[in-house]
Amino acid sequence: MAEAAYAKGAAPNLTAIIIGEPGMGKSTLVYNLAGRPQLEGDRTQLDGTDAKGVTKTFEAFAVDLRGEGLEDNALDTPGLGDQEVKLTKWLALAEKCFESVDAIIICVSETNPRITMGAELVSLMVANGFLKNANSDNPKYKSLMKNSIILVGTKGNCATKKMRRAMPGVADLFAEKAGLKDVGVTYIPVDAGDWEEPDEYEETPVLDLNKLQAHFRQLANQVTQEQSRGLKIQYEQVDATDLIGWANDLLGLQLTDAQKREMARDLGFWRNAVGAVVNFAQGRWKVASKNCARVANNVWGSITEIFTSFTGDYAIEE
Repeated sequence: MAEAAYAKGAAPNLTAIIIGEPGMGKSTLVYNLAGRPQLEGDRTQLDGTDAKGVTKTFEAFAVDLRGEGLEDNALDTPGLGDQEVKLTKWLALAEKCFESVDAIIICVSETNPRITMGAELVSLMVANGFLKNANSDNPKYKSLMKNSIILVGTKGNCATKKMRRAMPGVADLFAEKAGLKDVGVTYIPVDAGDWEEPDEYEETPVLDLNKLQAHFRQLANQVTQEQSRGLKIQYEQVDATDLIGWANDLLGLQLTDAQKREMARDLGFWRNAVGAVVNFAQGRWKVASKNCARVANNVWGSITEIFTSFTGDYAIEE
């Protein structure tokens, strides 16, 4: 995750990536964290109820993660498993973001209190990407992981009391699958409370963000303290064949072995294309050139596509 720049004694600005399957409330959460902005062009709502507003790329917004104004950043992402979004591209972009963000928010609807297939895939990426390094047995590293992996329960105002009571158990199961059973992950419900939609027009629900913002204030202080000691969370790319195999099993892709190998090669292509864009943007020309060489003949069209959707919305910082 990011080694944020911060003044001595000051908490850093934070960046979070928001993940979940389609319809889990990701964009509604981002819209509220962004101060419910007036959107331009054809997009009048930043949520899944607007056909033109359904998220199809990784898109960054200035947000109020800590309740201190629009000083932080959140990455809204396409729903994991969306048939219109190329899975290998999603995985490559998500992995690159995991290398630079301070927190991962996984949205799970409280109307369906279970670990969805997409959430389980993310849990495996956490277990095998964040917990396979020298720091993984460090209690402070595990504590930082617990506070940086946040399971957000959405749509609680639409759920029954029984469903809501089940959510802490869902968080415990996610922690177990993510290799964090000994410390757990953070669970925070975020919903519209007693808010009711006005009769005269459609409106995105107004969410109560107080608990989530209080958590991020604490996380910012913890990040400051641990980085001053030289400790930061690190993500290492998962073996492509393993990652595709998990996706096949969890998302019900039913691929043949030959198709899995082809997808693994495609994942390698997107990893190098994303790496090329990021390294070019950061002025690391030699590394970027190596990425381009691996991508081979059709690199430019794909890099252009990624550059438009990725750097146009979000500039990665390390």
